[in-house]
Amino acid sequence: MRPRDLAWPLLSAIAGVGAIYLFRLGLGHWPHGVVSTGIILVAVGVGLIGARFSRLGPFEGELGAPWFENDLRETLAWEYDRASRYGRVVTVVVLRQRPGAPMWDAVVRAVDRVISCSNNWLIMILPETNREGALSMLHRLTESGGIDHAAVLQLPRDLDERDQLPAAILGVMRQEALPGSVLVFQPGGSEALPIRA
Repeated sequence: MRPRDLAWPLLSAIAGVGAIYLFRLGLGHWPHGVVSTGIILVAVGVGLIGARFSRLGPFEGELGAPWFENDLRETLAWEYDRASRYGRVVTVVVLRQRPGAPMWDAVVRAVDRVISCSNNWLIMILPETNREGALSMLHRLTESGGIDHAAVLQLPRDLDERDQLPAAILGVMRQEALPGSVLVFQPGGSEALPIRA
Protein backbone atom coordinates (compact mmCIF):
# COMPACT_ATOMS: atom_id res chain seq x y z
CA MET A 1 0.00 0.00 0.00
CA ARG A 2 1.37 3.41 -0.96
CA PRO A 3 1.75 5.97 1.85
CA ARG A 4 -0.91 8.25 0.40
CA ASP A 5 -3.37 5.33 0.40
CA LEU A 6 -3.21 5.37 4.20
CA ALA A 7 -5.05 8.70 4.16
CA TRP A 8 -8.36 6.97 3.34
CA PRO A 9 -8.39 4.56 6.31
CA LEU A 10 -7.02 7.25 8.61
CA LEU A 11 -9.75 9.73 7.68
CA SER A 12 -12.36 7.00 7.99
CA ALA A 13 -11.09 6.05 11.44
CA ILE A 14 -11.31 9.71 12.48
CA ALA A 15 -14.88 9.78 11.13
CA GLY A 16 -15.62 6.63 13.16
CA VAL A 17 -14.33 8.30 16.33
CA GLY A 18 -16.49 11.31 15.48
CA ALA A 19 -19.52 9.03 15.14
CA ILE A 20 -18.81 7.50 18.54
CA TYR A 21 -18.61 10.98 20.03
CA LEU A 22 -21.95 11.87 18.43
CA PHE A 23 -23.42 8.73 19.99
CA ARG A 24 -22.14 9.97 23.33
CA LEU A 25 -23.76 13.36 22.81
CA GLY A 26 -27.05 11.78 21.71
CA LEU A 27 -27.24 9.06 24.37
CA GLY A 28 -25.66 10.94 27.23
CA HIS A 29 -23.06 8.20 27.80
CA TRP A 30 -20.38 6.39 25.82
CA PRO A 31 -21.60 3.42 23.74
CA HIS A 32 -20.58 -0.09 24.74
CA GLY A 33 -16.99 -1.04 23.87
CA VAL A 34 -18.11 -3.67 21.36
CA VAL A 35 -20.26 -1.11 19.54
CA SER A 36 -17.40 1.40 19.53
CA THR A 37 -14.98 -1.22 18.19
CA GLY A 38 -17.49 -2.22 15.50
CA ILE A 39 -17.94 1.40 14.39
CA ILE A 40 -14.16 1.90 14.13
CA LEU A 41 -13.69 -1.37 12.21
CA VAL A 42 -16.48 -0.52 9.76
CA ALA A 43 -15.02 2.96 9.27
CA VAL A 44 -11.52 1.60 8.58
CA GLY A 45 -13.03 -0.99 6.19
CA VAL A 46 -14.79 1.77 4.27
CA GLY A 47 -11.48 3.65 4.13
CA LEU A 48 -9.67 0.62 2.73
CA ILE A 49 -12.36 0.20 0.08
CA GLY A 50 -11.99 3.90 -0.80
CA ALA A 51 -8.21 3.50 -1.08
CA ARG A 52 -8.65 0.50 -3.39
CA PHE A 53 -11.27 2.30 -5.47
CA SER A 54 -8.89 5.23 -5.99
CA ARG A 55 -6.44 2.84 -7.74
CA LEU A 56 -8.94 1.36 -10.20
CA GLY A 57 -8.13 3.76 -13.04
CA PRO A 58 -5.73 2.86 -15.86
CA PHE A 59 -2.99 4.97 -14.23
CA GLU A 60 -3.51 3.34 -10.82
CA GLY A 61 -4.74 6.54 -9.20
CA GLU A 62 -1.48 8.43 -9.81
CA LEU A 63 -3.19 11.08 -11.97
CA GLY A 64 -6.64 11.36 -10.42
CA ALA A 65 -9.97 9.63 -9.92
CA PRO A 66 -10.79 6.53 -12.00
CA TRP A 67 -13.27 8.35 -14.26
CA PHE A 68 -10.73 11.14 -14.91
CA GLU A 69 -8.02 8.60 -15.74
CA ASN A 70 -10.38 6.74 -18.10
CA ASP A 71 -11.12 9.99 -19.94
CA LEU A 72 -7.39 10.75 -20.12
CA ARG A 73 -6.67 7.28 -21.52
CA GLU A 74 -9.36 7.76 -24.18
CA THR A 75 -7.94 11.18 -25.12
CA LEU A 76 -4.44 9.74 -25.50
CA ALA A 77 -5.76 6.73 -27.44
CA TRP A 78 -7.61 9.07 -29.82
CA GLU A 79 -4.41 11.07 -30.39
CA TYR A 80 -2.49 7.83 -30.99
CA ASP A 81 -5.07 6.65 -33.55
CA ARG A 82 -5.14 10.01 -35.32
CA ALA A 83 -1.34 10.15 -35.56
CA SER A 84 -1.25 6.57 -36.88
CA ARG A 85 -3.99 7.19 -39.44
CA TYR A 86 -2.40 10.31 -40.94
CA GLY A 87 1.25 9.30 -40.59
CA ARG A 88 1.91 12.16 -38.17
CA VAL A 89 3.64 12.38 -34.83
CA VAL A 90 2.25 13.63 -31.56
CA THR A 91 4.52 14.05 -28.58
CA VAL A 92 3.28 13.51 -25.04
CA VAL A 93 5.18 15.22 -22.23
CA VAL A 94 4.65 13.96 -18.70
CA LEU A 95 5.68 16.69 -16.30
CA ARG A 96 5.65 17.14 -12.55
CA GLN A 97 5.86 20.68 -11.23
CA ARG A 98 6.68 21.90 -7.77
CA PRO A 99 3.76 23.64 -6.02
CA GLY A 100 3.77 27.34 -6.87
CA ALA A 101 5.94 26.88 -9.97
CA PRO A 102 5.53 29.40 -12.82
CA MET A 103 2.81 28.57 -15.30
CA TRP A 104 3.50 26.92 -18.64
CA ASP A 105 1.15 29.19 -20.70
CA ALA A 106 3.97 31.10 -22.37
CA VAL A 107 5.62 28.02 -23.89
CA VAL A 108 2.64 26.14 -25.36
CA ARG A 109 0.89 26.79 -28.65
CA ALA A 110 -2.84 27.15 -29.19
CA VAL A 111 -3.06 23.62 -30.65
CA ASP A 112 -1.33 22.01 -27.67
CA ARG A 113 -3.36 20.51 -24.84
CA VAL A 114 -2.26 20.67 -21.23
CA ILE A 115 -4.17 18.46 -18.82
CA SER A 116 -3.70 19.13 -15.12
CA CYS A 117 -3.74 15.99 -13.02
CA SER A 118 -3.49 15.30 -9.31
CA ASN A 119 -0.19 15.31 -7.39
CA ASN A 120 1.11 18.24 -9.50
CA TRP A 121 1.36 16.14 -12.69
CA LEU A 122 0.72 17.67 -16.11
CA ILE A 123 0.14 15.78 -19.34
CA MET A 124 1.00 17.87 -22.39
CA ILE A 125 -0.21 16.69 -25.78
CA LEU A 126 1.82 18.37 -28.53
CA PRO A 127 0.55 17.60 -32.05
CA GLU A 128 3.01 17.89 -34.93
CA THR A 129 5.89 18.24 -32.47
CA ASN A 130 8.94 16.02 -32.65
CA ARG A 131 11.16 15.03 -29.73
CA GLU A 132 13.57 17.94 -30.32
CA GLY A 133 10.71 20.43 -30.24
CA ALA A 134 9.44 18.98 -26.96
CA LEU A 135 12.96 19.13 -25.46
CA SER A 136 13.25 22.77 -26.53
CA MET A 137 9.92 23.56 -24.84
CA LEU A 138 11.09 21.76 -21.68
CA HIS A 139 14.30 23.81 -21.75
CA ARG A 140 12.26 27.02 -21.71
CA LEU A 141 10.17 25.66 -18.85
CA THR A 142 13.18 24.62 -16.77
CA GLU A 143 14.74 28.07 -17.14
CA SER A 144 11.86 29.39 -15.03
CA GLY A 145 12.40 26.57 -12.51
CA GLY A 146 9.89 24.42 -10.74
CA ILE A 147 10.10 21.11 -12.65
CA ASP A 148 10.70 17.99 -10.59
CA HIS A 149 10.26 15.36 -13.30
CA ALA A 150 9.86 15.30 -17.07
CA ALA A 151 9.45 12.52 -19.63
CA VAL A 152 8.75 12.50 -23.37
CA LEU A 153 6.94 9.91 -25.53
CA GLN A 154 6.39 10.14 -29.28
CA LEU A 155 3.21 8.58 -30.59
CA PRO A 156 2.87 6.29 -32.46
CA ARG A 157 6.64 5.75 -32.96
CA ASP A 158 7.52 4.67 -29.43
CA LEU A 159 4.63 2.21 -28.91
CA ASP A 160 3.36 -0.69 -30.97
CA GLU A 161 -0.23 -0.44 -29.68
CA ARG A 162 -2.29 2.24 -28.03
CA ASP A 163 -3.17 -0.14 -25.19
CA GLN A 164 0.45 0.20 -24.02
CA LEU A 165 -0.03 3.90 -23.25
CA PRO A 166 -0.99 3.68 -19.54
CA ALA A 167 1.86 1.28 -18.70
CA ALA A 168 4.39 3.38 -20.67
CA ILE A 169 3.31 6.62 -18.97
CA LEU A 170 3.33 5.02 -15.52
CA GLY A 171 6.79 3.61 -16.23
CA VAL A 172 8.31 7.00 -17.05
CA MET A 173 6.46 8.66 -14.16
CA ARG A 174 7.90 6.22 -11.65
CA GLN A 175 11.43 6.17 -13.00
CA GLU A 176 13.85 8.57 -11.36
CA ALA A 177 15.57 11.10 -13.60
CA LEU A 178 18.77 13.00 -12.90
CA PRO A 179 18.41 16.75 -12.22
CA GLY A 180 18.47 18.72 -15.47
CA SER A 181 17.53 15.70 -17.58
CA VAL A 182 14.41 14.36 -19.22
CA LEU A 183 13.44 10.73 -19.63
CA VAL A 184 12.92 9.84 -23.27
CA PHE A 185 10.78 6.75 -23.76
CA GLN A 186 11.95 4.30 -26.40
CA PRO A 187 10.65 0.86 -27.36
CA GLY A 188 13.58 -0.86 -25.62
CA GLY A 189 13.30 1.24 -22.43
CA SER A 190 13.89 4.84 -21.52
CA GLU A 191 17.00 7.02 -21.64
CA ALA A 192 17.85 10.15 -19.65
CA LEU A 193 18.92 13.04 -21.88
CA PRO A 194 19.98 16.55 -20.85
CA ILE A 195 17.34 19.19 -21.44
CA ARG A 196 18.75 21.59 -23.99
CA ALA A 197 17.49 24.27 -26.34
